[in-house]
Amino acid sequence: MGKQSVAAVRPPMWAIERAGGDSRGEVLHFGRHSIAIADIAGIAPEETRDRFTDGLLLAAMIFFVVAGALAFGVFDGGIRPRFLLATVFLGFLGFMGISELRKVSAQSFFQVRLDLKDAPPVVFASADRAEVDGLLAALVARL
Repeated sequence: MGKQSVAAVRPPMWAIERAGGDSRGEVLHFGRHSIAIADIAGIAPEETRDRFTDGLLLAAMIFFVVAGALAFGVFDGGIRPRFLLATVFLGFLGFMGISELRKVSAQSFFQVRLDLKDAPPVVFASADRAEVDGLLAALVARL
């Protein structure tokens, strides 16, 4: 069932429509933005590749800090030596988190920055290159 929803054709996240009685012509809609095509001054496509490792690194550091606190408690604080098992276990989890950092691959995101005449730039982003290419083709044809 999960593969069916991934393989299904989904509608694009953007649409260009004729403005009703408006003199501005066509309007681009995506997300919460409605931008008149005539207001677009420039288009800048960009591909961004990033490795999202902050969560793994944070979790590994938390495991190391707690393991260190337990080890300090056992050796200097006088708590029971059986807590050294927890220190070993948490240290192992920390090392596994660090080893997972090497396996994280970069993910690509495609963006189109729309420079507007009278407003700050707006960014359309998607992980689907075909969707961004479709938006670029539609905008280039209309500009």
